[in-house]
Amino acid sequence: MNTNISELLRDARGLQDKMTHWRRHFHSNPEIGLELPETSAYIKDFLKSEGIEILEGAPGDSVIARIRGKSSDSPIGLRADMDALEIPEKTGLPFASSNPGRMHACGHDGHMAMLMGAVLLLNDRRTELPSDTWFIFQPGEEDPGGALPILESGILEP
Repeated sequence: MNTNISELLRDARGLQDKMTHWRRHFHSNPEIGLELPETSAYIKDFLKSEGIEILEGAPGDSVIARIRGKSSDSPIGLRADMDALEIPEKTGLPFASSNPGRMHACGHDGHMAMLMGAVLLLNDRRTELPSDTWFIFQPGEEDPGGALPILESGILEP
């Protein structure tokens, strides 16, 4: 890429407020397992608003998007977990879970926010990308396992 690292870091720092907003949104609206309709819809709305290609055929509530680079050979994949845990939140934070008995206790809210930030950074540099970049938002990381349905769907096959 032609972008130098200091420009990339500057632009990433400029996304801090957006990423904090997204993380807090996800934190206060946790969903568990493979069924994450609100989380999935939020991510899809974001991707659509940025003009990002969302791939059809992703299983369940997973979301797979792509930014096309100079080549479709050897694509790069970036992945974030989406699901929360069945743990009551007792933090008292202003953005604490609004779903009783569920919370993002292991950072998946941050994973999604960071991947959304990566979408913005790379979309701004799409003409510089040497190959396609895939963004995989995966439900069910904790249990029952959301990676297998994505792999079995064949959606990631070039």
